[in-house]
Amino acid sequence: MEVDPAFREFLRQSAQFRMERDAEKKAASKNNKEGDIAETEECVEYVDVMCKGPEGTTLPPTAQNRETLYREQYGARGTALLSMETALQWQFNKFSDAMRPKPWPSIPLNM
Repeated sequence: MEVDPAFREFLRQSAQFRMERDAEKKAASKNNKEGDIAETEECVEYVDVMCKGPEGTTLPPTAQNRETLYREQYGARGTALLSMETALQWQFNKFSDAMRPKPWPSIPLNM
């Protein structure tokens, strides 16, 4: 089987970059003592995981404050809308549990 020269060059560069990266990590770990923050590491700001999701996205509201949010958004009908949404979700979960659908095949779609 013949391999494309561009692919060989890509593999060579990948191996070279990997070796350089590993050498830099090893040198950085030797230079830094335990307890010191490595220069290559970034300091991460504290994030309350109960309020923020991955990459700073806001998580969906909890059951306790969901009714308040619906009242603010939809006014007096907020509680009725929340009840209808909850009933619909409950019916979907019940049907889904009863039918036990097969998961989508884990094959790539761009074959």
